[in-house]
Amino acid sequence: MEDNVANGSVFIALQYLYTENGRNKYHWGIFVTYRNAPKGMLHHATDVNRRPMDLYYETREITDPARSQSLVVCLKVSSLLSSADISHCLSAVPLMRRSRLPRHEPRWTCRVWVKEALNYLHRARIIQCHLDVDTMEHYCNLVADGDMPARIFGNENVGFFNHPEDWVEQARKQNDPDRMDIEPASRGRGTPERYFGPKPMDTEPTPTRTLRSFEPAARGRGTTERYYGPKPMDTEPTPTRTQRHASPYYGPTPMDTEVTPYYGPRPMVTETTPHHGRGTHRRTHQLHRRSG
Repeated sequence: MEDNVANGSVFIALQYLYTENGRNKYHWGIFVTYRNAPKGMLHHATDVNRRPMDLYYETREITDPARSQSLVVCLKVSSLLSSADISHCLSAVPLMRRSRLPRHEPRWTCRVWVKEALNYLHRARIIQCHLDVDTMEHYCNLVADGDMPARIFGNENVGFFNHPEDWVEQARKQNDPDRMDIEPASRGRGTPERYFGPKPMDTEPTPTRTLRSFEPAARGRGTTERYYGPKPMDTEPTPTRTQRHASPYYGPTPMDTEVTPYYGPRPMVTETTPHHGRGTHRRTHQLHRRSG
C-alpha cells in the first residue's frame, strides 16, 4: 500500500456507505489517472437526483481522492494500454437493461456496472485484467473490509495499491491466513502455497521402508505401488500349492448330485423295458411256475 497514485492507471475505488447485517456496503467506481496523478476521472453508475437504484453512467473529475471522507481503497487493476476514449467505451455498457444483466445478478448496481465496465475495457484492449471480475470483486471486498475500520473510524490515509499483485496477495492472506507450503518447487523460498490434496494431508509420498509390491512388473525392483484391489487385501495373488479350483454352484438347494434328474413315476421303476424275443418268454414262464 502506498500514499501516492500512479500515473496512467485504472483503479477500482470503493467508498464506504454503511454496514448491514455485519456486512460492509461500498459504492463501486473506476478511477482513472493520466499524466497528472493523483488527479483523475471517476467513472461510476449513480442514482443522484433520481429515484433509488435508477442508475445512470456518470464521469467526473477528482482532484485528489485522498481528500475523500468515504473512500477506503483504490486498487490498481491495470496500466492504460491505449489512448482510446475510455468514456466512449464505457458508455456502451448496457446499464439498466435487464436482458443484458450478467448471470446470477438480480439487478443492476454500481458494483455490477464496474465488473461489466472492466470486461468492456479488457475486450477493447485498453487494459489487461489478470483475474476474472468475480475473483477481483471477492478480493476487493476482503481488502476493503480489512482497511475500512482504520480508514473510516481511525482517520488513516486512503489505501492506494499501485501494483495489482500487492493487494491480490493481501486479499489471499486475509482469505486464508493458514495456507501451508507443501509445493516442492516453493520449498525454501518462504512462499506459502495452498494445499488441495486429500484430507488428512498425505505427508508420506514415498514410504520410509520397502514394502511388498503387488504389481508384477515392479516385483524385485524395491518400488512400492499403491494397492487398489479388493478389501481385505488379497495377499496371495498366486496359490502357494496346486489347488483345484471348482466353479461356483448356482443350482437348486440342497445341491442335486445327480447330473441328470429323474422325472419318471414314483417309486422309481428300476426294471427297464424287457427286450422282446426268446429270453422274454422264458422269463415269463419261470415267473408263472413260481407263482403256481
